[in-house]
Amino acid sequence: MTAPAVTVPASPTKRGRRWWYLGVTVLVAVVVGAVVLITSRQSIHNGWLDPGNPRPEGAAALAAVIDSHGADVRVIRSGRGLERAGVDANTTVVVSSIIDVGDKWAPRLLAAVREAHRLVLIDPTSPQLGSLNLPVGTTQATGVRDTVPARCSTEFVSPTDTVSVAKNGFRPFRLDSAVECFIDGEAAQLVVLPRSAEHPETVVLTGDLLRNDTITRVDNAGVAIRTLAPTDKVVWYVPDWTDTLTDGSDVSSGDDIPDAVRPLVLLAGFGLLAAMLWRGRRFGALVTEPLPVVVKSDETTRARGRLYHRSRAITRSAAALRVHTLQKISVTVGLPYDPRSAGPVDAIVDAASAASGWDPSQIHPLLAGPLPVDDDGLVLFARALSDLEKEVRFTP
Repeated sequence: MTAPAVTVPASPTKRGRRWWYLGVTVLVAVVVGAVVLITSRQSIHNGWLDPGNPRPEGAAALAAVIDSHGADVRVIRSGRGLERAGVDANTTVVVSSIIDVGDKWAPRLLAAVREAHRLVLIDPTSPQLGSLNLPVGTTQATGVRDTVPARCSTEFVSPTDTVSVAKNGFRPFRLDSAVECFIDGEAAQLVVLPRSAEHPETVVLTGDLLRNDTITRVDNAGVAIRTLAPTDKVVWYVPDWTDTLTDGSDVSSGDDIPDAVRPLVLLAGFGLLAAMLWRGRRFGALVTEPLPVVVKSDETTRARGRLYHRSRAITRSAAALRVHTLQKISVTVGLPYDPRSAGPVDAIVDAASAASGWDPSQIHPLLAGPLPVDDDGLVLFARALSDLEKEVRFTP
């Protein structure tokens, strides 16, 4: 009668170790996911003149000062969000970190800000200004002056104001309808365009006077605050690289995805990785296996000698060949020999002479004399050592 099979349960130690591995894996996945999420969010807000960037090239200091002085600063990072922001006559729209966006961006931006009190464009390029149908282009400053006075008068710029000079500035094409301020050469640091049927009052200015590391210089802060915050409501728009300011008939690839989906997908990916590590095959203990080929010591010595010969180490090659011959002869005649001690080999010389029939005066120079210093001498030395070893080994 066959005995029933008995299932051996896993030991408590193995079960505890398994749960410990699982816990550590899940913990590492959660920590890595949190770091990735935090890093990705920080990287989004680290752009040039971004209102959420606290680095020197950001504009977080200016946004915080405006918000703390009574104006409600709302940062918008999508075109759909700007369309839903409720821009009205009491709203100033600030656009920074402008990137190359789609062809529909310019007309839809103008449609979204048409009712605004003022539109402020920070560091736009000539193609972007042209797409907005603004009679302004970019030009270079002289690069000689560090600061420049206003030399103009508007409701938010005083003739006594002084600001930092950027490398590039702006130049209006129609001087009769534009006000230039802070001019260095032909480059104005700030240009004011009056309201028209296409756009509200528009201010184009350089970004250097708004940076976190330059906002406290001269009158930069005062001019920036008066320019960006003439109303109680400030909408700071940072276009996304996929932003085309779509209307209701189009589909925005970024805005239609809920914000909670991205971290859930990332968390699911780390969960899958944790499951793979938990259920996957683990490496066992190291197992020693014999080598499939046994290399003889004399072959190793000869190979080492050939390497020495190729590197022109003649004396070292000869010394290696001598040590190999002494080891072989000492084993044959039954005498001890330690190459590390390099002691006298007189006993081995006498025993080799007795076993081979060679005269000791022939053997002593080979086993204890000076080593050869050239190739020809090395060849003769190696041949003599080989002959001596054979005579000692095959002596009956």
